[in-house]
Amino acid sequence: MAGVAVPVAVPRDRLLADHAAATGLASLRLAAGPGYGQALGELRRTAAQLRPHARRPAVRELRQALTALPI
Repeated sequence: MAGVAVPVAVPRDRLLADHAAATGLASLRLAAGPGYGQALGELRRTAAQLRPHARRPAVRELRQALTALPI
């Protein structure tokens, strides 16, 4: 079986965290320009809930994007 790729199972909570972060990042791109405060607040709350998954690339990208916003 040399050369056969075997899929690696990713735990469901990590997949959900990745999906939440990707959705949050897409929402951030829409909300950041006009400065929708309530939406940005919810995105910050979501990022805080994703803190246990902060090492996941999608979660890290969302958190960095939120940090880069002017206060």
